[in-house]
Amino acid sequence: MTSKFVASFLPLQKPSKLGPVLFQLPPNLKCDLPLLTDFLAGLPHHVRFAFEFRHDSWFRDDVFASLHGTKMALCLAESEN
Repeated sequence: MTSKFVASFLPLQKPSKLGPVLFQLPPNLKCDLPLLTDFLAGLPHHVRFAFEFRHDSWFRDDVFASLHGTKMALCLAESEN
């Protein structure tokens, strides 16, 4: 499934119209490091990706290390909460 998703936006990469792809996780999705690790492993390294975690449980050193180790970005959004 990941490969089909990635293939859908790769044509934008050739004319240099593709910026970072943002994955915005739902606020009720709690941290699942094995799920994240498996997902990151399926993403191509030649595309820039950013992750916006909306549940507080994701803000941990091991999650940050997984993102850093795969050169993925962390997106922080400001909210009233």
